[in-house]
Amino acid sequence: MKRLFILAIGLGLVSSNTYAAPFYKVQCYDSKYNIVSCDDKAKVAKTKKIAKLSKKKSIKKETASERKARERAMALRELARQNETLKEELSSLRTANLIASAQTSTAPTAQAAPIVQASVPAPAATPMPTAATQIAKSIDTEEKSQWNFEATDWISKGFNSATDSKTNAVVSSPIQNELDLAVKYQPLKNMIFTAEEDIYWNWNNTTNADSNGFFGDNPSFAFDYLNLYTSETKQTTLGGQIKVVPGVNQSSRDKGMVAQFYLTAKLKSTFNDGKGYFKFESEVDPAINRYSTSAPTKTSYDSSMDPYTFNGLAYEKLTPNTRFAVAGNMVLGHRLIEGVTLEAGIKMTSSNKFASEILDSSGVNHTLVPEGWSTKMRVRFPSVIVSVSDRFTIMGILEANCSDISKDFKLYAADTNNSVTFFFVMDYAI
Repeated sequence: MKRLFILAIGLGLVSSNTYAAPFYKVQCYDSKYNIVSCDDKAKVAKTKKIAKLSKKKSIKKETASERKARERAMALRELARQNETLKEELSSLRTANLIASAQTSTAPTAQAAPIVQASVPAPAATPMPTAATQIAKSIDTEEKSQWNFEATDWISKGFNSATDSKTNAVVSSPIQNELDLAVKYQPLKNMIFTAEEDIYWNWNNTTNADSNGFFGDNPSFAFDYLNLYTSETKQTTLGGQIKVVPGVNQSSRDKGMVAQFYLTAKLKSTFNDGKGYFKFESEVDPAINRYSTSAPTKTSYDSSMDPYTFNGLAYEKLTPNTRFAVAGNMVLGHRLIEGVTLEAGIKMTSSNKFASEILDSSGVNHTLVPEGWSTKMRVRFPSVIVSVSDRFTIMGILEANCSDISKDFKLYAADTNNSVTFFFVMDYAI
């Protein structure tokens, strides 16, 4: 039995040597089943694996044209998003304009929608923030006529002395009140018709006037066209005014004027982002007169009426009728802070007048003031304008006047030829 066990072990060892070679004697075959070196086969497999891995890891480099195309696509997507935002703003603006113009019953036309869908700009450009504002301006709204009422109260105090006709004493100039009442009709945005009447009275020192100086001036009727010419690049507008003043209220020696016309061209230019402005007004004032001068009125002599005396007889003060006049007014202003503006202005007016004549008791005609030109000047500085609201404005003005610059001219002086006056003005529009 022991011999059989030893024999079996021996046969097993022989069998294992025949069919299972050790790991260090393994044979390698190629694709055609030929025996090759296992070391060479491992090298070939490793080389193919490295080549395969390197082929997978290689990445194609992006060209310049592909990069530009990718950036353009991104920019176009951003522009499309912003375009959608602008379309929403346009819809809101259109709705607001329709409500403001009382056209809620009219639906927007289909042609108005594609305004935003203009040509797409270059990718580098972005829509300007003012695009919505420009679109709003292009929408036409219906203009409606309207009536307005405006009241302007001028309270003035002169620094010149005067003579009180009741006491014949030298007194200071009275505090005078001028109330301007105007009714305005505006059929279109740039057209205004105005009818105005001015009423005067004195608060104190009733000087050379009855009933406390209360009287009404000649009425005036005006037509304004605001924007005959507009230049947005030069920030300049040109307008015009035609005004007529009928000769209703005249002194006894000035009767005969039928009407005087005022033809004015108004130029306004702004600067410094609209904070400052310059205005120039050129004016031509022809007059229609019935007579060159009215018949003189003779009264008993009174020394208080000097120097209007001739040969011992006193005559009423004469303001000769004006044939025509020309004027130029320049104004420079600038906004100091919100609602407060500082302004300065100068106006020159040259008038051609008839002679001042009187006829004495013997029938002889005497010329006191010859026919000719006289030039007066008005300076307003400083002028402070405070806008309390859209309808209420307050002004403080210091004004210097020279009745004839060919005579003794003194700026901001108080004498027979020059005067200084302070104005406090309140303007209210309804």
